[in-house]
Amino acid sequence: MNFPSIPSLKSFLQHSPSLALSPSLPVVFKHDFTGTSCCCCCCCCSTISDLVYNHFYVSDSLLHQIWLRKRPGSKFTSYQQFINTLALDPDSIYKIKPTLQKITDKLNMNINVIGIKEKNNTNESIKAEHLHNHYFYYIFQNNEVKLSKMPCDFNSLYLVCHKKKFFVITRYISCIPNLTDTDPKRYICFENTIVSIRSVFRIVNHKQVYFPFSIHIYTSTSFCTQQDFDLKKTRLIGKYQSDNSSKTLHILINPYLQYSKVGLCQITL
Repeated sequence: MNFPSIPSLKSFLQHSPSLALSPSLPVVFKHDFTGTSCCCCCCCCSTISDLVYNHFYVSDSLLHQIWLRKRPGSKFTSYQQFINTLALDPDSIYKIKPTLQKITDKLNMNINVIGIKEKNNTNESIKAEHLHNHYFYYIFQNNEVKLSKMPCDFNSLYLVCHKKKFFVITRYISCIPNLTDTDPKRYICFENTIVSIRSVFRIVNHKQVYFPFSIHIYTSTSFCTQQDFDLKKTRLIGKYQSDNSSKTLHILINPYLQYSKVGLCQITL
C-alpha cells in the first residue's frame, strides 16, 4: 500500500492549533464536550478549550470553526440564522459522522476529518521509500460535495484527529488520505481496457461514454478495508450499464485532501 507519509508527526501537530471554542460566539448545545474533563488518559489534553472526547461527537467548537470560515457576501447574516438552518438534533450531535454528513449536505461545505495511523513495518505491501512511521486516512469526507462544484458560503475546514484530540490544519499539505487499503491510481485497467479519471467524471456527470462492460462508481465517507465494503458503507454516485457484457467494474473515488484531484481504487462488492 502506497500510503502518503507524514515527514514529522510532532512538527505537524505543533503547527496545527487545537479545535477550540471561539470566545466571541455563543454556546448552543449545553452538553458540549469541551472542558477540563478528559477521557483519553493522555497528557495532550491541557486547556479548557481543547476538544478531547472521542471520534463520535460534534460540539459547539466545530460549529464555531465553521462559522469563522464564512465567506464575504454569505447569505447568513447571523450565527443564530446559521444554527437554525442546520437544525441539528441536540440528542444526536455527538454522533460525528451523520452530523457532519448533514452539515456538509446542507451547507454544500467541504469538511474533512482525517486520522493518523502508525504503519505496520511488517507489511511488505508498503513501499520501501516511505521512511516515516505514520500515514493519513479519512475519518470523514463528503466526496459528492467536492465533486459538485456548487457555490458555498464557507471555506473548507480540515481537521486531524490524534489520540482523541482534534487539530485544525491551517497550512497546505499535499497528500491523499486513504479511503481504503488499495492504492489510489490515475487509471484502472479492466478487461484490457483503460478506465481513466476523466471517464469516471463523465459517468458521474451523466455524460456519454462507451465501455464493453458496466461501471459502477462509489464514494465512502470514511476508511474501509476491502473486506468491509458493502452497499451500507458506500454510496453509488455514478453508473454506466453495458448491454454487451455481464461484467461490472466497481470503482471507489479517493479524493485528495486540499485540492480537486482524485485517485481511483478498484473494489469488490
